[in-house]
Amino acid sequence: MSKQCPKCGATDMVKASLAHEAGTSDIQSVTVGAGIGGGGLGVGAAKSKGTSQSLLAQRTAPPAMDGKSFSGCATLILLLSLAALHWNWPGWVWIVSVVLVIPMGTMMLWQDLQKHGEDQKKYDRSWLCQRCGTISDLGR
Repeated sequence: MSKQCPKCGATDMVKASLAHEAGTSDIQSVTVGAGIGGGGLGVGAAKSKGTSQSLLAQRTAPPAMDGKSFSGCATLILLLSLAALHWNWPGWVWIVSVVLVIPMGTMMLWQDLQKHGEDQKKYDRSWLCQRCGTISDLGR
């Protein structure tokens, strides 16, 4: 059974994940150079690697994990630690503060993981129309 675009009716559909993979390339390069100037001879070399993506590959990229809850809680613990050192808090105040932040951060991280899982399932059901460029949730 072929998939049909809900916008233009075309049946030329491809999974979003396949379009993303087709438009993503790994790049590795080595550059060597030499030159002569007033100060003498110069030689240099560089090696680089990275990833190149087409605009279509960027549009059809899988959902990224947010990660803000973890970094936010880590920042809060760091700030509490600095405040405890700066204002000479008793040890138990710092411990109670951190003990309250850790469950909150765990709960926020759990919610982020659940949302990412839902986003990933939706992405797995996404198809790209190769005629009009619409990305649709058409299921498997």
